[in-house]
Amino acid sequence: MTILIAGSGLIGKNLYKTFSHTGKHKSYLLSIRKTSYDETITIIRSLKEGDIFIDAMDPNKIDNKTEKNFLDRISNLRNEALKISDRFHYIYLSSASLYPYSKEYIDESFDQNCFLSS
Repeated sequence: MTILIAGSGLIGKNLYKTFSHTGKHKSYLLSIRKTSYDETITIIRSLKEGDIFIDAMDPNKIDNKTEKNFLDRISNLRNEALKISDRFHYIYLSSASLYPYSKEYIDESFDQNCFLSS
């Protein structure tokens, strides 16, 4: 079994460190910024049944200063991976600050533009 971690930020680096330390499975850390789009797609398409794809591509913070091209690239990569995700395990993890700080219940019905105001 292969574990591919897409995104070399806080989540990705720590997961890779943990998985590579155990040595039970082949694990790879893929930098979204340093790897070309086509190469990333090729790597994702090489996953086989039973492999694990961990999507940790979101930046830690998303606001008006985040490059739109980078977010579009992540979105496109994610959509391509989802198209073929029936043959591997797809896990999505994010530490992005998408939701405003709140003591109230937070769900997917939030105002989508609320995080762009910072």
